[in-house]
Amino acid sequence: MTHADMFLAMILTNARRADAQALIIAVEPAPCRVGMIACDGESKPFPTPPAEVLRDIIARLEAGERCFEANVYKVEVQDVDIERAPGRLHARINSWSIVTE
Repeated sequence: MTHADMFLAMILTNARRADAQALIIAVEPAPCRVGMIACDGESKPFPTPPAEVLRDIIARLEAGERCFEANVYKVEVQDVDIERAPGRLHARINSWSIVTE
């Protein structure tokens, strides 16, 4: 279990509890940001881990990985959009499910 697994599982679980529509992970441009998009369209920030953790999450999502696990939760990402361009690296997770074990 990596820091990326634990962070994404925890943050998506918290976003689900808050009834979020999406989760945004932005690495570039700096500073890194993580936020959930609420039902009313408002963005609410989450504490942000080091950039390396966010880059790892986005790289794994981009490579097709969809399952992330923490001690208590397993998160399965169903729909994600990745935007990679010079000076820009973002992921928007649009759909996910939480499986408690």
